[in-house]
Parts: sequence; structure tokens; C-alpha cells
Amino acid sequence: MKPARRRLADLALLAAGLLAALGLAEGGFRWYRAARRAETRSDEAWRARIKRMNTGIYRRSDSAELVYEPSCPSRVQMPYGWAGFNAACMRDDRDYALEPAGRARLALLGDSLAWSEHLPVADALSRGIEAALDGQAEVLNFGVSGYDALQVAAWYERAVRRFRPDAVVWVYCLNDALIMSGPYNTHGSPADLARKAAQDAFFTREAPVRAETLEAVAEREEEAATIKIGARLRAWYRGLDYACSDDYTDEYLLAYADPARAERVRAALERLGRAARADGAAALLVIAPVLRSWDCYRWTAIHRRVAGMAREAGFAVLDPIERWQAETRPEDLRLPGDSLHFSAAGNRVLGRLIAEAVREDLRARAERRRERPEAAGPRVEPGPALAAWLARMQPHLSRESVERAFAARSAGSTQLHLVCHVVEGRACYFATAEALAGFDGRYDPEIERPDRRLPDELEVAILDQINVEFIEHARHNCVKLRCARAGPGGPQLACEIDWGWGKGWEPLALEP
Repeated sequence: MKPARRRLADLALLAAGLLAALGLAEGGFRWYRAARRAETRSDEAWRARIKRMNTGIYRRSDSAELVYEPSCPSRVQMPYGWAGFNAACMRDDRDYALEPAGRARLALLGDSLAWSEHLPVADALSRGIEAALDGQAEVLNFGVSGYDALQVAAWYERAVRRFRPDAVVWVYCLNDALIMSGPYNTHGSPADLARKAAQDAFFTREAPVRAETLEAVAEREEEAATIKIGARLRAWYRGLDYACSDDYTDEYLLAYADPARAERVRAALERLGRAARADGAAALLVIAPVLRSWDCYRWTAIHRRVAGMAREAGFAVLDPIERWQAETRPEDLRLPGDSLHFSAAGNRVLGRLIAEAVREDLRARAERRRERPEAAGPRVEPGPALAAWLARMQPHLSRESVERAFAARSAGSTQLHLVCHVVEGRACYFATAEALAGFDGRYDPEIERPDRRLPDELEVAILDQINVEFIEHARHNCVKLRCARAGPGGPQLACEIDWGWGKGWEPLALEP
């Protein structure tokens, strides 16, 4: 009996020890949770800095597409240096003329990856590209934190194209299919915020447990549990191999599985690709990988899908994921604790790859700019050989075509304004005098609308009379036309054309 009682006593002592250890562990974990909450509250100063930045360097946009845009110029001091924009809405401490001066010019577009969040301007991606090009080109940083794909395309039209870039490089982040927080939440209207809330509700409905919610789910389970350390151990075990498990999902995978969001990306790529071609600029899409889990990378299908849409829209594509998986670690490229944003070293690595991709094209464009200075600015006339060739072409309009255009525009009108181009096919559009006055020959979505296009047969006749070959030699492959007559149906009719070389309006011959 004594050995049996001794064993029972030993078991009781062991159980008591285990209970005491569990109690100590639970007490220690509860103390840790309280300290962690206090540490979270200490982040209020960081949040205040971010809020000051979002209100100080961004503003509500008058464009419903953009929602918000940079305040230009603006500066806010952050721990890493100043954040903000110069007078032309670039993240740069230098100013640039509208017209390139000798060197090629590259415009960098995108969200916070292009803007280079959490880094001083000297370590921004634009500076990394510029250094790798060794002075061959100016690199203008038009990145805007938080912009999605459609906002990037709209920002090019609003702020970038007037600087006449030779190449447009869009650093595409996988979250460009999503509405992100920060400036959007600060400056969005109630309708904008409702869109953001609908997106978040969609993610929660489709996958309550996903990569972005693991910590929040663990917190809720801890709150509800009597033994909180046990709840944390369960959450730890669940997340131990989650990135490589069959249960893995995240907001990127959910977003690209949604047809409406994928279509928004496709439309943005087509829009920017079309605008770049109209401006005579090369277009490169750089797909920035998620900087984690390269041993079981989850987003390869998204890379391929975006690359396919980009190529269809006329972009060249640079996707470094396979090269980097073989050569480096994600930790060597990213900011600590951040799986999206590049460190200064990462920007230099990415900058070298981008420079490799654009160097030869920029060199060729710079040479053409030197050989054909008429393409560099609005005040240069065509050379003698081209002028003589144009004289032999004898562009004109027939009176019949002009009268048909007047009739198609509106009955009784005395003024006619047209834009005709041969970019991505041939087209002519009706325009207003005000729109024509500010139109520089580059793509303008307010002019190139389907409801403004001329009837097919009339469009073909006008393009043939002006001569398509001539339009192909015009600046940006586009010409502006205007005609006037003395009163509705009046016999006095005159037309003028602007070739786009800066000479302004010139008479256009009218034939019977």
C-alpha cells in the first residue's frame, strides 16, 4: 500500500507542479498582452505623423477618378526625412522643364513602391534607376502612395504627359487591384468610403480567415478564452505553416478572382498604354513581387495574368520574380517587417533591372531627338525636305465633306472643330473651340469619346483628303482642323489646319 500511496502522492505533486507552471505561464502571458497593448497605444505618435503626412501632402481631387491627389508643392518632415512633392507633383527636390533638354526622359509611375515609402528621396527608386542609367536619362518620379491601377492611368493624363517622356515605367504592385487606405480614407467622400467598405465586406464574406486577419482572429480568440495562453498556442500552430498550406488565401488572391476588379486593371492598362502610344512613349510594366514566401510563392498566376493584360495593351513587361528566387532572398530587398516596400538596397537592385530593360530604347530615342529636333518641342518647324514633301502631298478638304461635317455636328452651326489621328487605327472626332485650344495632340479622353466620332464614311473621306501619310508625319500622328462660314448655309467657307509643329493655324485648301 505504501508504494501505491507514494505513486499517488508523486502524481498529485506533478499535477500541482503542472498547474502551478500553467498558472505562471498564463499570468506571464497576460502580463505580456497588457504590455503589448500599452506598446500599441505608444504607436499613437506614429499614427499622428502618418495622418499629418496624409493631410499635409495630399488633398481632395476635383477628379472623381482620382479621389485624392498630391498638393504641389508640399513638404512634411518624417523620421526618414521630408515627404512631399515639388511644384510639378513629383517626389523630387529638383525642378524640370516641360520640354526635355537633350537627354532622354523617363516617367516613373505607380503607388508607394514608385514613390518609395519610408525612405529619403536620395534612396527612392527613381534615383536608383537614374544612377544605373549613368546620366543617360532624367527620371521623373510621379508615384503617388495608395493609387490603384485606374488612378495611375488617370494621373498620367492629368500630370505626367505634359512633360513629354520618352518612356513610361509603371511599377505595378499586386495591391493595385485594391482600394488602399491612407490618403484615400483621409480625403475620400462618403461615396468613396462606401466603396472601400464594400471591398472590405467582400473580403470578409469570402474569407473571414485569411493572411491579413490571422492576428485579429487570434486576438478575438484570446479575448473569449478562459486560458488565454492556450488560445495563443492554437493560433501560433495554425499560422506556423499557413503560408504554404492548402488553406492559404489573402486579399490579392481574392481580388484577382473577382471579375470586376480584374477588369478595372485591364481597362487601366489599356488606357495608359493607349495614351503612351499617342505620346510616342515606350511603355514598360514592372511587376513587383510580394517579398516573402518564395519557397511556396502564391501569386505566380497573378503575375502571369497581369503580364498578359499588359502585353495586350502594348506594354513591354519586366517580371523579376524567377530571377530573384534564384539569386537572392526577399529579406535582402525589403524593409524590415514589410513584404511590399523595397529597402534602399532593394531599390538599387530593382533600379538596375529597370535600367537594363530601357537603356537601349532610351539611347535610340535620345539619338532621334538630336537628329530630329522638331520632335522635341512645340516651336520647331518641319525641316526643308519634309516641308517640300508636304507641299507635294497637297492636303486639302472638299467642300462636300465640310458641309457633311457641319450637318453631322448640328443643324445651323457656323463653326466646326475636329481632331484627326492615325494612332491605333484612324479616327476623327468633333471637339469644342475650348478643347481644341488646349489640345496638344496627345490622347485626351474628353475628346476621343465614341459619341464625338464622325460617321464612318465621312471620317474616311476627310482622312483621305488630308492624306493619312501626312498625318503620320505630324507631331503625335495627329492634326487639328477648324472651319467657319458666314452664317448657316452661307457661301463663304474657310478651313485651317494645325500640323502640331508650333506654327499654329494655317490655311487649308478647299476643293469643289
